[in-house]
Amino acid sequence: PTSPAFPTYPNILATAPPVTIAPNLFVVQPDFVSPLTQQYSLNLEMAVTRDMSVVLGYLGVRGEHLSRTRDTNLLPEVATPATNADGTAITFYRHPGANGVPTRPNPAFGRISIFDSGADSSYNGGFIQLVKRYAHRYQFLTSYTFSKVLDTVPDGTAVVVGADDSKQAQDSLQPNNDRGPGSADIRHRFVFSTVWDVNYWDGSSNLFAKYVLGGWQVAAIAQVQSGRRFNALVSGDPNNDQNTANDRVPGLGRNTIEGPSLQTVDLRISRDIPLYRERVRLRLIGEAFNLTNRANFNGLQNTRAAFNSTTRVYTPRTDFLRPLNTLDPRILQLAVKIIF
Repeated sequence: PTSPAFPTYPNILATAPPVTIAPNLFVVQPDFVSPLTQQYSLNLEMAVTRDMSVVLGYLGVRGEHLSRTRDTNLLPEVATPATNADGTAITFYRHPGANGVPTRPNPAFGRISIFDSGADSSYNGGFIQLVKRYAHRYQFLTSYTFSKVLDTVPDGTAVVVGADDSKQAQDSLQPNNDRGPGSADIRHRFVFSTVWDVNYWDGSSNLFAKYVLGGWQVAAIAQVQSGRRFNALVSGDPNNDQNTANDRVPGLGRNTIEGPSLQTVDLRISRDIPLYRERVRLRLIGEAFNLTNRANFNGLQNTRAAFNSTTRVYTPRTDFLRPLNTLDPRILQLAVKIIF
């Protein structure tokens, strides 16, 4: 309100205030199309025993006209010579411009971010599943999935300049060149779960066996899966588009790094103690999450090198692929429940 250009209510500005920085502009593709998803599957189930079956299955999902955001106020990239820190020559691609500022075809604006519907994705997965239905106080389900996700960086939330820059394609004028493994690509996944009622002594005439050894239940879930996908990035904006969050090492495609695998086991042991006939029971529960206390890394230092725009030299980082953070460590939990 103390600014001379600020209007006093209810007055309005006679003219637009002077602009010293070219503003960013957001527009929508004129022929924008709503997203379309096609899903198809085929399952074959066969009985192995009276209470066990095996399932062979396939699931495919195709996404078309998916939303994405890209800066169109740039000139096409051109091949540019550079060197690695050891002196070897390489070639990378950059948008024309000088001093870290790209030449804008429309100089009145900075980024002209267009929301278009040109992205697509595909998922193909095959699985085998073995199921034992609950019988004789025991049940389990186990499955293995082999799958692949390919896409061209669809992301309907990439709308905030700066904060969402990592969600966009490296070359926003040719975004389909970023076709590669999607961020959700988990190539291998194995899951096993089971419930076992260890209550074989409930009908025993031995009171010690009935009240000490009876009423127990053991349940577990084990998961093993491939790691997440990461890009091998370069800091310093080598392609000169004022987006410093998505430049990759020259010659490398998108999401070429597979991170560490995930392996975890969760265990639950419980026991029911009758308090009043069969109407009131006391349930004691002990749970362990990530029982083996394995360090499951979900973040890596994926910036492989730094780029100097003045000397055009790529300098490798010594901490490349260093783990940054993990999922939960082992967690133990006790609970008491009254059932009536």
